[in-house]
Amino acid sequence: MTTDLGSALMVLAVVFGAVLAQSLIGFGSAMIAMGMLTPLLGLATAAPLVALIAGTLEALVLFRYRAAMNGRAVWQLILGSIVGVPLGMFLAMVVNERLAIAVLGGLICGYVGYAGLGRRPPHLNVAPGWAYGTGVVAGALGGAYNISAPPVILYGECRRWSPEAFRGNLQGFFLANDACIVLAHAGSGHLTRVVWTHYALALPAIAVAVWLGLRLAPRIEALRLRQATLILLMLIGLKLVWSNWAGAGLAE
Repeated sequence: MTTDLGSALMVLAVVFGAVLAQSLIGFGSAMIAMGMLTPLLGLATAAPLVALIAGTLEALVLFRYRAAMNGRAVWQLILGSIVGVPLGMFLAMVVNERLAIAVLGGLICGYVGYAGLGRRPPHLNVAPGWAYGTGVVAGALGGAYNISAPPVILYGECRRWSPEAFRGNLQGFFLANDACIVLAHAGSGHLTRVVWTHYALALPAIAVAVWLGLRLAPRIEALRLRQATLILLMLIGLKLVWSNWAGAGLAE
């Protein structure tokens, strides 16, 4: 049985690794953290905790890439996410946690499967409907499972954002989206003492991981790092799906 100290150390290790990954490649922290913290802490604690961690990380990384962010490119996404976040939180409350965790794993695997194909999606025009729709879907996934990245990454690839703009725009959207998620969690009473305690303990790990990631980013081959991150995400997603499927089978 995991001790309280052991659990705290595991949380810190997960937070450090997740934050380091996003500091290096621009995304991945929420998927990694949700995939590993949900079985450890439960969905009710992991969801608001990851939103707090992700918002802090994104504020720090966005400061580094602030010159590359195009506010006009992301504001429509943000407006859409404002609609999607409460929808996702409602769905998370009415869906069984075991099923929700399995769905989380399936979504992570689905994203990795798409990203691993290595094919560029079709080019999208600037019609606002695509941005609003993407924002709604991303906000709903963020409100439910804190994994708003896949739809926005796909949108950015369709819009052919440059690498620098990709990082800056992603962080700008993620920060606004996570701010909405945190406010929604606060209004729902999900920001408990346990969540704040874990967050306070994680702050040093966040700071060190961001500092290290931003220093290492120019020195590491981005393609290999992205491939390693996708492999890790696939393993996490498969573990979530398998553990919940096996657990359900044993319970029958």
